[in-house]
Amino acid sequence: YVELPYLMAIVIDCHQHIGQVTGRPASSAGAPDDAGLEPEPKRRADLNLALGIDYAIVMPSFEYSTTNGAAAISAVNSEIAAYVRANDFAIAGLGILDPMSMPEPVGEISRIGGELGLHGVVWHNRFQRVPINARPVYDSIECADSSLLFAFHCVAESTMEAPWRLEEVAAAYPNRNFLAMSSLTAWSQCAQMIAICKRQSNIYLELGALIPVGLWVERIVNEVGADRLLFGSDVYTDPVLFRYNYALAEVDAAHITDEAKERILSLNALQLFGLSMPKR
Repeated sequence: YVELPYLMAIVIDCHQHIGQVTGRPASSAGAPDDAGLEPEPKRRADLNLALGIDYAIVMPSFEYSTTNGAAAISAVNSEIAAYVRANDFAIAGLGILDPMSMPEPVGEISRIGGELGLHGVVWHNRFQRVPINARPVYDSIECADSSLLFAFHCVAESTMEAPWRLEEVAAAYPNRNFLAMSSLTAWSQCAQMIAICKRQSNIYLELGALIPVGLWVERIVNEVGADRLLFGSDVYTDPVLFRYNYALAEVDAAHITDEAKERILSLNALQLFGLSMPKR
C-alpha cells in the first residue's frame, strides 16, 4: 500500500459497496482477499486504514439475486442495515429498490427509512434494467419520506445513467437532494456535471472513480462550491479494485483552502446524510 499524505480532517467515504463486484472472480485482484481467511469487515477495516479512510457509508453490490423477487431485495437491505449496526466504521447505509423485481416500492421504502434506519436509496440503473428517469424511479421518490437521500450512479460509459437523466429527475423534485456517484469518470462528463450542478442546486457530486487528469477537484470547488462535493472511493473488498487512494490524494494536493478540504472529506457527508461528527 502507498502511504498517503497526512490529512488533519476525518475522512468519510460516502461510496463503499458490500458484496461482490460484477464480472470479476473473487480472487482476481490478489491480496489481501485472495485467501479469504479474514472476515469481510476485518478486511474492509484494514483496507480503509491503508487507504486513509476513517468511516464509510455502505451500500450493496449490484450483483444481488432477484430470484425471489421483492423478498430478495428486502433481504439485501436487511443485510446492509445489520452491517451498519455491527461495524463502528460503517456510520450509515443506503438501501436498494429493484422495480423489475418488486411491483410496489412503497412498503420497502418505508422499511428502508423506518425499521432499518438506512439513510437513503441508491440506484445503479444499468444493472437494474431501467434508466434513471424511468417512471418507477419517479414513483419511488414520490412515496419516500422527505428525509431520504436518493443516490444515482452516473458512470460515463452508460447511457442509462446519463447525467441529463439525473438532471431531469432533480429538476422535477427541487426540494429533494440527489447524489451523483461515479459521475466524474470521463473528461467531458466532468465538465458536464459542473454545468448541471450550476443549473440544479440539489445535485451533489462524489469522487468515486474520479478521472485523475484535469484538476477537477479544484474546478468543482471554484465553479460550483466546496459544499457540493463529497469524498467517495467506490471500495469493494471482493475483490479489491485499487490500492492507492488517488481521489484522496487529489483533494490533499488541490489548491483549495483547508476549510474546503474538510467540507469535502467529512462535513458535507455529515450534513447531506444527517449524521453527527464521529471521533477519529
